[in-house]
Amino acid sequence: MIEQIKNIQEQVKVMLENYPKLRDNDNRLFMSLILMLDKELKNQSVEEFTKKFITGRYPAMESVTRARRKVQEEFPHLRGESYINRQLNAEIVKNGINK
Repeated sequence: MIEQIKNIQEQVKVMLENYPKLRDNDNRLFMSLILMLDKELKNQSVEEFTKKFITGRYPAMESVTRARRKVQEEFPHLRGESYINRQLNAEIVKNGINK
């Protein structure tokens, strides 16, 4: 289990390094990871994909987003534009709440 989590984190890290557009979109990151893990996916029906998804052939979306958060925590240069925007807006929101 621990090895599987580390493996997902490493795969996510590589994808974030190579494809900056994935840094701000968990859905795109998840599907890109699935496409990387299953080279035959493009030739499968929705029904075949669904069966694999339900039976755990692919990592859970939650695991991928958790891995992304951990990777971006450890490697700040892999954070996306939305992180920067959230940080800039956080101070404004905080000041608005305190008033």
